Amino acid sequence: MKQENKLKFLLKQNTLSRFIVCEGIDGSGKSSLIENFKKTILSNPLYNKYQDIIDFSCEPQNEGIGLYIRDIIKSDSPYKIVDGKTIALLFAADRNEHLNKYVYPSIIEEKWHLSDRYFFSTWVYQPSEQSEFVSKIFPLPEYTIWLKIPAEKAFERSNKRNTTHDIYEKLDKIKEHEKRYTEIFEEMKGKINLIELNVDRPFNDVVKDFNDIMFELLQFKFLNWTFLLDHKEVKFTQDESTKNFCYDISVSHSGH
Repeated sequence: MKQENKLKFLLKQNTLSRFIVCEGIDGSGKSSLIENFKKTILSNPLYNKYQDIIDFSCEPQNEGIGLYIRDIIKSDSPYKIVDGKTIALLFAADRNEHLNKYVYPSIIEEKWHLSDRYFFSTWVYQPSEQSEFVSKIFPLPEYTIWLKIPAEKAFERSNKRNTTHDIYEKLDKIKEHEKRYTEIFEEMKGKINLIELNVDRPFNDVVKDFNDIMFELLQFKFLNWTFLLDHKEVKFTQDESTKNFCYDISVSHSGH
């Protein structure tokens, strides 16, 4: 594949088919809802067919750079970061590994992929011009599920759940993050497929609604895997020499 035929992420915003991300402030219940959904498709015979068409992951990862990030953001971490942009860049590096190692292979195999957090979290937790700029090298998800809950309720949940906390799990921080999510997703409306879910309700009710949303999304069938770029489809391929994934704008496809 010629270099000029490889889509440069830096130049265009783009959307990755069948990529779903779940976003929300600390204490919104993202991890619990995703784990519950995974258990449902694994243990309930009615939903077993779904386990072969979706993969799961999280940011930061539980390996490599992601583990280092998890360590340095602990409230009692001995590591002191003097510039918040450093953390944003670490998250970007972890995200690049996450996409290449887990998300893109799922799409290649014509599966769905659900990630617990994505670059919207970087915009919320490490806001800066640099973090927004570096995020432009990554594709937009096809669907974003935003779990909405008042900061005070989320903080209460977080305190009950965790015995140790990271630097972001403070009420004033969570309030800031709630405000930023609202501002970001208001601005992104019409640019992304945003699904808002009120999670300030009994957990079982929220679980049912979250699962219903996921099963609804998984009903969609695609003829092939593509990016959508300015309403034009482009082929998703792997570079044999680097094993990284790239996007060939010289080949078009018809319809999903």
